[in-house]
Amino acid sequence: QMRFAGRLVQSALSSMLEILKQEVFNSTSVRDIIWGYDHPLIKLGNDVLPKEKKLPFDKFGFFVNKNHSVSGVWETMTGIDDVKNVAKVISFDGEKKLDFWAGDECNAIKGTDGSLFHPEVLQNETLYIFNKDLCQSLPLVFQEEVLHHGINTFRFVPPSNVFGTPQENPHNRCFCPTGNCPPSGL
Repeated sequence: QMRFAGRLVQSALSSMLEILKQEVFNSTSVRDIIWGYDHPLIKLGNDVLPKEKKLPFDKFGFFVNKNHSVSGVWETMTGIDDVKNVAKVISFDGEKKLDFWAGDECNAIKGTDGSLFHPEVLQNETLYIFNKDLCQSLPLVFQEEVLHHGINTFRFVPPSNVFGTPQENPHNRCFCPTGNCPPSGL
């Protein structure tokens, strides 16, 4: 998002990267990139950001803090009364909704954790997966029928505008409460 920052901010960041001897590309072992390594920009961010904006980790890596330990307490439905509710998330860490975003729709915990869906899914359904790392429930829509190991299945994918601007996807309005929304995409 730095490309949308002013010239002064870009110059300051460029100078800071030069002082910290940071390059656009660096050589890092596969082990470090997977499991994490100390990175000066992560440390700097956590040193200068206000408490509520600090990063939830102190290393950079794909699986930092994901060592098969519990990621929080998930309460889900069993589907015993209605099989359509099997694996549906009721709450995460004791909360039935998030308090992170500016609106109820963005804070809603909907769907499953993505590992299981109810039987007899229909093509015209919108499925939801709650992603704790993105702090949101992502919709999935039917894309195509697929033959998988001899079994006919449905492939569901996020809609193309799932991370779109509020102009492209009005449901995303509450993800940028200040009105200063980033461009489409992650």
